[in-house]
Amino acid sequence: MVDFGTPHIAGYSYDGKVAAVKMLYDVACQIFNQPVLWTPKKNTSESTGKSIMGESKGFTFEKTIHEIVRHCYDIETDDLALRKLTSLAENDRQAYFRRLRSEYRVRSEFFNSVVIGPLDDTKKALFSIGFQVH
Repeated sequence: MVDFGTPHIAGYSYDGKVAAVKMLYDVACQIFNQPVLWTPKKNTSESTGKSIMGESKGFTFEKTIHEIVRHCYDIETDDLALRKLTSLAENDRQAYFRRLRSEYRVRSEFFNSVVIGPLDDTKKALFSIGFQVH
């Protein structure tokens, strides 16, 4: 049985899409013997990278990490949307799944989010999964 299910695939974050475009651009420049003149900006206005306060609010270590991660990616929202498939008529499922994928919300990778002021025991864990920690 599945604990959490999501309709997204690798590259569904804003940062993944930008990285894919950059790779295609670089290859096109190479194929057409053109100079590489474009490099995407970090944390552009389209990116949803943000600052997150890292106080524990009396939470356990695991709950603190969960709450910080949820600020960037709420897997429960994706899970509930995907589970709705089971309540739909079989002939409606394909269109619903395609809509989940095509209308996926903009989100950034953890590395574009800064966690400010986490407790010492959470800093290493947050850093290890890609957050900037201050």
